[in-house]
Amino acid sequence: SRRRQFQRQNSTQAEEKLELLDSVKICCRHDNSKLFFSAFSVIIILCLGGLGFTLLEKDHEIVRIKAFSDDRRKILKALGNNEDLFQFIQNHSNAFLPYQRETHWNFDDSVYFSLMIITTLGVADQYPKTTGGQLFCAFYALSCIPLMGLFLMLLGRKIVASISSLIRCCCMDTADRDEL
Repeated sequence: SRRRQFQRQNSTQAEEKLELLDSVKICCRHDNSKLFFSAFSVIIILCLGGLGFTLLEKDHEIVRIKAFSDDRRKILKALGNNEDLFQFIQNHSNAFLPYQRETHWNFDDSVYFSLMIITTLGVADQYPKTTGGQLFCAFYALSCIPLMGLFLMLLGRKIVASISSLIRCCCMDTADRDEL
């Protein structure tokens, strides 16, 4: 009696371990590991792109903003230090728009720019202006767009497989579903 109880307890524990192992297998299947690895790779390349663009472009933009500040003082002086007239001109002129913010090349904006590059959406108001930034952008795009394509392909396959299995389960008889 005690022996049977021990065997039942061991078989229950073994079944629980097998269920846990099956759930780990589902999570770590080869398809899933490719998807997770490609997603991790996309996150890494976005961070590297953000860092690269920040390092290459931020100093140049700060110099341009300082030059704009000097030009602002000259224009204000030419207007007889009439701040109201200068504000009116600034509010109604597109020439001042790029300088409304301190810089476009902080880390957050650089990661956003990197995302726009690898998804091939593009950004019209922000682009690298230094030679180093433009070369980095070209090599970054050539190397990272295919990786983003791979990630999107694997993600699409996963979504299609999930929808297919959902449709199969919803449209099957309960007897057929139990066999799965």
